[in-house]
Amino acid sequence: MTNGKPKRVAVIGAGISGLAAAWKLVCAGEEVSVTVFEAADRPGGVLSTVEADGFQVEQSADNFITTVPWGVRLCRELGLEQRLCRTSPDARKTYVVCRRRLHPLPEGFLMMAPTKMWPLATTPILSPAGKLRAAMEYFLPPRRDDEDESMAHFVRRRLGREVFDRLVEPLVSAVYAADMEKLSVLATLPRFREMERRHGSLIRAMRRQMRERRRKAREAASESSQNAAKGAQSDSGARFSMFVALRGGMGELVATLWTRLKEAGADLRLQTAVTRLQKDDSGWNIEIEGRPSERFDAVVVAAPASAASQLLASVDEELA
Repeated sequence: MTNGKPKRVAVIGAGISGLAAAWKLVCAGEEVSVTVFEAADRPGGVLSTVEADGFQVEQSADNFITTVPWGVRLCRELGLEQRLCRTSPDARKTYVVCRRRLHPLPEGFLMMAPTKMWPLATTPILSPAGKLRAAMEYFLPPRRDDEDESMAHFVRRRLGREVFDRLVEPLVSAVYAADMEKLSVLATLPRFREMERRHGSLIRAMRRQMRERRRKAREAASESSQNAAKGAQSDSGARFSMFVALRGGMGELVATLWTRLKEAGADLRLQTAVTRLQKDDSGWNIEIEGRPSERFDAVVVAAPASAASQLLASVDEELA
């Protein structure tokens, strides 16, 4: 509270990051008054779902991962958990083109490391030398420092050039639509460096994770059976696949957040571009295109990097 009034917080940008930040703020209670500024004519940023010829088409991300809890947790808070869809087991395979033929990705190969060795040993995608080099990863000493490296360098260092060229590069570069020679492993998939650091090997780490996942699945199945016998429904355990999406698409998440923020009393402003930020001892002054400037106690900048850089240039040159 500021002088008995709620603290005013401005969220600049109504993409998924800005909307999620605004939601956390309104959940803090009456001590915070939230205003969301968005230059575009709709919320969601790059997230958008459209209907075309009877099909649901995502214009950017079409799912989110469940190995970290925040996406599912947000859906649960919004009452959307029952709207989440798993991936279909019948259509879950990924294929790689090798020597002009389609080959399924080895079973258990997750992003940049295998969880099962036999499918990797029998895949026709890799040569015998490539398979041997990949197996050596189990015995290679880990890198312990905090220096960054490219995704390409990391995979070649741990699993060899052939695994990178024939498995990881087609899979991961398609996910990130970027050059893996330039992608930072610490910025993109830091958990793999942490796995190397903690377990000494990606293969060792993935096998341990899979054992832990199977243990939790057994516990969840047991708990589900017990709850079913009692007529209760469980909301814990391994209920989801690694990737999930909402039945109404990612646009459903955006629309629900927007509606719930309105209901919570947040001030939501579309087509309202913030042009300048200024900070002084008493708070923040926000200049708005075509409108009078406004004062806020705190600011969350959730705009795209280029726009955020311009806004922060007058506040913190190094950060900008």
